[in-house]
Amino acid sequence: MTRIQTLLVSFLAVGALAACSKSDGENKQPAEPAKPPSQPAAADKPPAPAPSFDEAFASYESIRVALAADKTDGVAEAATKLAKLAADASNSAPDNLKAHYTGIAKAAGDLAKAEDVAAMRGGFGDVSREVVGLMEMSPGTAKGQHVFECPMAKGYKRWIQPSAELANPYMGTEMLGCGSEVALGKHDMKGMDHGTMKGMETGDMKGMDHGDMKGMETGDMKGMDHGDMKGVE
Repeated sequence: MTRIQTLLVSFLAVGALAACSKSDGENKQPAEPAKPPSQPAAADKPPAPAPSFDEAFASYESIRVALAADKTDGVAEAATKLAKLAADASNSAPDNLKAHYTGIAKAAGDLAKAEDVAAMRGGFGDVSREVVGLMEMSPGTAKGQHVFECPMAKGYKRWIQPSAELANPYMGTEMLGCGSEVALGKHDMKGMDHGTMKGMETGDMKGMDHGDMKGMETGDMKGMDHGDMKGVE
């Protein structure tokens, strides 16, 4: 092979190599942009705030109003709603209030199953025990509310209501005005004196006989003397 031929072959080989390199560059796909780093899983959302006491109290108050009027309509529905509100509230309530919200939920659930006014009043007393306990632990919930106590009621004797005009849910229309307003924190009926009997006037006791006294056991009468019984014949 002559020198010229050798140079020609070399030239053609270099051209072919350049063409292949260009072709490879044209066929090469552009690199995909880098994906952003995966975001960490969103932190769990904080639990919804507990329903306000006002919302739960609306159900409680509707039950009280019905029982004070000797009615049962709507009591089961209101009790069921109260039970749910209280159960929801217990999930995010402070530790010192959880037991009371849980107690309200249970008592209200039992109340919803009551079939007559007497059973409903007993169930309402169980609910009221927890509601009053909640208010004692969290005084802010008691703002604008009044606590009353009826010495003649069977079982738990206290309840709360927004009006200062007493309307007794335990005695109903028979003795609607029986009872008196009390301060939170005082033990029920302990050291009962004449002031506790405020509102138990002669008119309130109309028709009362020995049968009406059923349930006023020795424990309920602790601290009572003859003066406390004035007007109770």
